[in-house]
Amino acid sequence: MVNRIFFEGRDADVPSPFWAEGFGAAALDGYAAAHASSAADAAFESAESADPLGDCLDSGLWIVRDRPAVHPLPGGGTAFVPEFYEMNYPYPLIVWLSPPPAAPDDFERRIADISPRNCLGVQVPIDPAWQTPQVLDAVRDSVGELRQAWHVHTERIFPAGEGPAAEAALTTFLARPEWFGGAIALGGQFAKIPRMPVRNHALHGKRVLLATRDGKHRELVRTLNAAGVAVTVRRHDDDAYQASALSDVNAWLMDAICVAA
Repeated sequence: MVNRIFFEGRDADVPSPFWAEGFGAAALDGYAAAHASSAADAAFESAESADPLGDCLDSGLWIVRDRPAVHPLPGGGTAFVPEFYEMNYPYPLIVWLSPPPAAPDDFERRIADISPRNCLGVQVPIDPAWQTPQVLDAVRDSVGELRQAWHVHTERIFPAGEGPAAEAALTTFLARPEWFGGAIALGGQFAKIPRMPVRNHALHGKRVLLATRDGKHRELVRTLNAAGVAVTVRRHDDDAYQASALSDVNAWLMDAICVAA
């Protein structure tokens, strides 16, 4: 039986009370086991917290809500936590790269339009003038902060972006494919084909979703396929582009989970 527990924010940085659910000692032990570190997790580990659940409760952060919600992260990012969050389930994570203005409300709407309950999200503000290493640093820091409190499937972390940020998402993935499960690129122009890592076996079996209005990405698709990346291309009409593209993201994420199962 699930017990609802109300935690009030006790720190100055916690803006309001939050809901949480108590699952008993057995479930908490399962949570700790699920969060055990491995070599594959090292890129997104944070040294600040040895006990993510304990720190979450101590700071007054919530564990579960009956509706999706966003919460600011210490480093400037924003976390999206789905409705009916289950702490023992490892969620896919969409890393939404946002050029200015990076409005949390817009981010919340986009992730909720993908799915209000199937994935975690983190908005990472980026400067258009940044080089790829700077974007990678921002992604690493934001994902590490989110993982202190919420359960991420570390093989299903996907940098994502729309328009110009779509190119940044793909470039970020290609720069460190061992960090990610692939990338989500919505509406990028890709006038310049991203440089492929040479003989990087970490690319094999990774997945990329390209959403486009014109379908003019054949060379990019061939280049990614040659590197071992599975590419899904979805073409959308201008009138319904954003809604249909975001819906495709959810289907694409769920396809990967079903295949893995």
